[in-house]
Order: sequence, then structure tokens, then C-alpha cells
Amino acid sequence: MKSSNHNPRLLVGLICLVVVIAIFPFLGAEKIDWSDIWNPHSASHRIFFELRLPRLFLTLLAGAVLAILGGTYQILFHNSLAEPYVLGISSSVTLGIGVAEVFLKVPTYSATAAIFGLGFGAIATLLLIALALSRVGEDADQLVLFGMGLNFVLSSTLFLML
Repeated sequence: MKSSNHNPRLLVGLICLVVVIAIFPFLGAEKIDWSDIWNPHSASHRIFFELRLPRLFLTLLAGAVLAILGGTYQILFHNSLAEPYVLGISSSVTLGIGVAEVFLKVPTYSATAAIFGLGFGAIATLLLIALALSRVGEDADQLVLFGMGLNFVLSSTLFLML
């Protein structure tokens, strides 16, 4: 009979996930009573099921998506340091939001600022893809170095602008 080897990190991660799901919905400004949650006419029921649980699961989903994207970057570029910050994409999004805020005088958390950030991020991504298809070829390290240079240039531009 084979003995199964369990990854201790996976077990610790699952235990942490269960603890977060079990405890965090009960933490907040409004105290929630466990017995009151099951009464559909109570405020605790609405707070628990309409606010806290959806926010908890949305947060877990966002974290999972970010982890998948980070792993995808690292696989695509064959570099364990590859991430949006290293490749200059995050700096370009921040610069786009800064341009909208400084030059168009829009609030940081507005849809216009988000569109500018998305547009600048798309431009940086397309620039990286064009470079990957034309000059870099099989050497992903050059692409990561270009992304790091792009990150420094865009961050400096943002600081200068602000």
C-alpha cells in the first residue's frame, strides 16, 4: 500500500482559509449575533448574507485571480521575479491615473481615471508584446529587463509630474 504524502503548505493554507471564512464575517463595526443570523427579518441576517459574505468571497476570488496571474507571468517569462511591477505594467496604470487626475482634474476613484489607467496599462502591455515578438525572441530575461527599465522610467515620470 502506498503512503500518501501531503504537502504541509497546502494543509496550512486550507486551515487558514477555513479560519478566515469562519471568523471574518463576524468581525466589523456592527456586532452580529450567531442566533440572529438565521432570522431572515433581522438586520444581522442582512448584514451577514448581503454584505459580509459577498465581500469575503469577492476578496477571496480577487486574491485567487491575482495569484493565478502572478503564476502565469512567472511561467510565461520563465522568471520567478516576473510580476506586473517588474514589467512596468502597474507603473503605467498608475501613470495613467495620475495623468487623468493632474491634467483632467478628475477624482482618483472615478471611471475616467480608471479608463485612463486601463488604457495606459494596455499600451504598456502591447509594447511588451511587440518587443517580445520582434526583438527578444526566446530570451525572456531581456523582456523582464526591458520591463524593469519601463517601470523605472514611468515611475520617474509620475513622480516628476506630481
